Amino acid sequence: MYYCRIYVGSINFELGEESVRVGFEPFGTIKSTNLSWDSAANKHKGYAFLEYETAEAAQIALEQMNGVVIGGRNIKVRGGMYVTFGQRLLIFFQPFYIFQPFFFFQLFFFNLSFLVLFIYISFLFNLT
Repeated sequence: MYYCRIYVGSINFELGEESVRVGFEPFGTIKSTNLSWDSAANKHKGYAFLEYETAEAAQIALEQMNGVVIGGRNIKVRGGMYVTFGQRLLIFFQPFYIFQPFFFFQLFFFNLSFLVLFIYISFLFNLT
């Protein structure tokens, strides 16, 4: 699955947000650039997130720019990290479905506070 957002790491600390944007613009229109900033050190942390208009542009940038030397450092480019709440639940319950593929269950909880519900589910699945 391809995403419109990519991670760019190992960015030279002398480069700014505009330099990163200019380096990645040839692959497509960039909607947003987010260079992570450390206010205590008054410089960026060395990584950024870029969001492209299309997933194809993000995929091409990922393939073409990973490992390229910019500012004396090999940058690392990785795909987006979007995970929806439903996908997290599937990942959480995946071992159950792998080991018991023919058993299906449903849990219904009504009129319970979130804390009581969390403690009950933690107890059922030994999450503590």
